Amino acid sequence: MKKKVVLSWSGGKDSCMALDVLIKQGYEVACLLTTVPQEIGRTFGHGEKKELIQLQAKSLSIPAEFIYCTFEDYSERFVSDLGKIKDTYGITGIAYGDLYLDGHREWGEKTAAEAGLDAVYPLWMEEKDSLKALKQKSYVSGKMY
Repeated sequence: MKKKVVLSWSGGKDSCMALDVLIKQGYEVACLLTTVPQEIGRTFGHGEKKELIQLQAKSLSIPAEFIYCTFEDYSERFVSDLGKIKDTYGITGIAYGDLYLDGHREWGEKTAAEAGLDAVYPLWMEEKDSLKALKQKSYVSGKMY
């Protein structure tokens, strides 16, 4: 039985690489999850318009979900909405496209745990390996192919 996850989605290359690796590892990606802080009215990760994320999701045939928040209640809203998404999609985890930033991983693991989910980091590596990994055709579970 496939593990079902939501993918934290910025719309950038790391998110795309994470999606590719998750699928190759046998995960089912139930939806793409993007935060939209009210202060900027665009996505948190790259400042994209929400419509671009919706078009990406449509082209991938994966639903998009958005967390609307403020900078002040970002983590609280993330955990709260993640709990609702967990119930809606029946997910067991949330995947992140982070490569090596320890602070991001600590935050992701904490918020996942608070929502009762596993945190999945399909691209995780040491910083020194990141440039080489991006130049490879495929990166799966710490091994470059």
